[in-house]
Amino acid sequence: MRPALAGRALTSGAGPSVLRLVALIALSATIAPVSGCTPGGGPPPVTGVPTAAPSVTDPWAVLRDAQASCQSTALGPVKVTGSPVKAITAVDDCAVLLTRIDNSVWIWSPGGAASFPGVQVSVLLSFLFPVPGGFWVAAYDADRERPFLRLLRSSGSAEVVLPADLIEIDAAAAYGDGVIIGGSVRAPGYSTPEPDSVLLAVAADGTVTTLRRFAHSTIAGIAADGARIAVGVIDRGVVKVSHTSGDQWQETSFGPGGSIPGIVMDGDTVVVLYHEQQSGAVVAMVTETSRDGGATWTPTRDPDAYGGGLLGFWDHVPVGNLAMPGSQVSLFTLSESNHWEPLGKAPLTDPESAVLAEMAPCGVWVAQDGTFSHVPLSDTCQPG
Repeated sequence: MRPALAGRALTSGAGPSVLRLVALIALSATIAPVSGCTPGGGPPPVTGVPTAAPSVTDPWAVLRDAQASCQSTALGPVKVTGSPVKAITAVDDCAVLLTRIDNSVWIWSPGGAASFPGVQVSVLLSFLFPVPGGFWVAAYDADRERPFLRLLRSSGSAEVVLPADLIEIDAAAAYGDGVIIGGSVRAPGYSTPEPDSVLLAVAADGTVTTLRRFAHSTIAGIAADGARIAVGVIDRGVVKVSHTSGDQWQETSFGPGGSIPGIVMDGDTVVVLYHEQQSGAVVAMVTETSRDGGATWTPTRDPDAYGGGLLGFWDHVPVGNLAMPGSQVSLFTLSESNHWEPLGKAPLTDPESAVLAEMAPCGVWVAQDGTFSHVPLSDTCQPG
């Protein structure tokens, strides 16, 4: 089985003046695999996990080898040291990109770890999307005071010319060998407190196409499945979803919310995860589910829960990284009755600490409190 992967967003409904920072976990890119995890059982308790320094110096060789040949196996838990990591991006089941708090980008696989020389991302927001032989970087250039989008490969990098009025990239998703980005724009002389937003499709050759503009709104999440696109939008404090239906766009309003930590789609199934707000405070995690292409929606409200993100789909079942009251796991699947249930293979995690998780073709990468694991979701699935 292969998962449909989610787009990414560092979300806040307060507009571009608010720093969109993810929770930081005490990780680093100096990682080495450790045995002791069996498929189906999750990682064992973390006790005396060793650490190791990087064993390779060419990050492009690690990326190339991982993309050329990968066997899905259980790895970890791994103890990591050094500068913390603020985000992880799965290349596949054998390699992961790490964005560190010092803004450097590393790659790790069982063959070793290495940093990409000269590759820097923004401390405010950044997105990485692997493609064959390289990866996209969407981030903010503090020196030029504007966002940028680059395609990096071992042979060099190519920067995409983005619209001049784009002032931020708020969300992004992989789209074939290209990307879709959503960002804030301001027209000359703009005086209202909320900027407009624009949705852009960027092809592998750098061609930029404007798909849609949203007035007085922030694009907080993007999902794509083939030609279908779904966009989570915060319109002056109200959460909405806008999605394609043939050649048309349809829009549905949900309720008051300040962030959309996840939106995913797989065929006719679309799932939107947002935080309901009252008087500026988060009071519940709300899951809106449509199984008929956005024609109808079913809400599920979980008071005191918190959504870390939606990872994608496994065997057409939505998977989420969630903090649920009283739970010792952070990975959940959405049932047919639209309730979140613990993923059977999920490792135990500390409910008091943030978890980073990323879906790969045959498993999930999980990182928390300085440990790092790959959990296969099938004994038979293999990438490639």
